[in-house]
Amino acid sequence: MRKIRSRLIALGLAGLGLLSLGMLQFEPSVKDNEILARVGTQTLTVSDFKNRIKTLAPEFAGVLQTVDGKKRLLDQAVEELLIYEHAKDGEWLKQANVEHEIKSAMQQVLVGLFLQYEVESKLIVDDEEIKKYYEQNKSTYSDVERFHARHILFKTADEAKALYARLNMGADFATLAQENSIGPTAIKGGDLGWFESGQMVPEFEQACRKLKKGQVSAPVKTQFGWHLIKLEDYQAAKPYDLADVREEIRAALKKNKHEKQVQALLADLKNKTTVETHLELLKTIQ
Repeated sequence: MRKIRSRLIALGLAGLGLLSLGMLQFEPSVKDNEILARVGTQTLTVSDFKNRIKTLAPEFAGVLQTVDGKKRLLDQAVEELLIYEHAKDGEWLKQANVEHEIKSAMQQVLVGLFLQYEVESKLIVDDEEIKKYYEQNKSTYSDVERFHARHILFKTADEAKALYARLNMGADFATLAQENSIGPTAIKGGDLGWFESGQMVPEFEQACRKLKKGQVSAPVKTQFGWHLIKLEDYQAAKPYDLADVREEIRAALKKNKHEKQVQALLADLKNKTTVETHLELLKTIQ
């Protein structure tokens, strides 16, 4: 039903300017139980209308700033009630597929509302929990470490070893890179610029991580050939401020609690209820 209503709203409200749902206000004198519309035996109250507003997708909510937007939503609600007034009774409801759809929809709605009542409404994550989780998982809530390196790429290990010896004798890395590297950065003295953890192949990154600024690695083998690597600079991963990730952590903790509490609820319900499954029948279902 919600999907159907959303489609109707999307069709009816498309083309209107979008503002903010928070700007919609009812006059203080209007009571929630006052009737906005009556369709046969069905009524639509101010409270019903407000509840419909809450289900609007954000891109349609702002139209209710205008009287025309409110009227369009009211017209759609009236049309829905008109259909319901004539659909709620009749022989067509006795068709097997209709009964199945109604039962399935009712089941889904009740399950959702029951979980909302028993679990979601009771989920609480306080600031102390958030702070503790943040301290225990700072590596998760941080930017990545970054490296600034140069390299000289060779086809063979012998070539790399020969130049490594020259570097140890004081030769300039950038000059040797320009003269000897077969990589595309040779023209820049082997300068790779800054790159983040995960951007280079593992062997290359691991070699960078072992170096101190200004140091040159022994020959390193990767899928591209043999490398000599010079670490120019390094920036360690820096944790984000708690204030910047507080709501993200709150959502993660709520999700974790939700899953645990749903499982606990199911275990409790199973203890109170006889449950039978006949797995042998699965083979006969096509």
